[in-house]
Amino acid sequence: MSAVMKNDATASGSYVFPDGSSLVRARHLDWTPWAVPGVDFKLLDVDRSFDKCTLLLRAAEGATIPALKQSGALEVFVEAGQLQFERGALGSGDFVYLPGGGRNGPFALSAGTQLYVIVHGPLRMDGAFVDADWMIDALADGDAGRHIAAVLLAG
Repeated sequence: MSAVMKNDATASGSYVFPDGSSLVRARHLDWTPWAVPGVDFKLLDVDRSFDKCTLLLRAAEGATIPALKQSGALEVFVEAGQLQFERGALGSGDFVYLPGGGRNGPFALSAGTQLYVIVHGPLRMDGAFVDADWMIDALADGDAGRHIAAVLLAG
């Protein structure tokens, strides 16, 4: 299989194929602190042509994502735990789509909540501006972002 890889596999076993498709072994990536205390993330993919990031978020006890403004759509699938916000409570297996240009939140997360999130465009929350570059910079050290560097080089 290594003959079809564009780049050597990272320590996590993630890699990018010559056509730009990628395989990410998220279970082997380290969790990295996100823009909100008590919330960590794993960046799975970045598509700069659409200003889109795909990531996992994981919450510690009492974590809350403050109200945010989205320039683009936000898609959230609850893999485990619970998320509570003004539109209701979501539990494991629930999905919510929030169109761009809106303000949503705050999002209260139970301990151990894990979310699969697709963010179309930057987020603004409590003075923080979180976009693809912010997340890539947060992963500058370690193996957690090497597959993203390979994806960006392939594009």
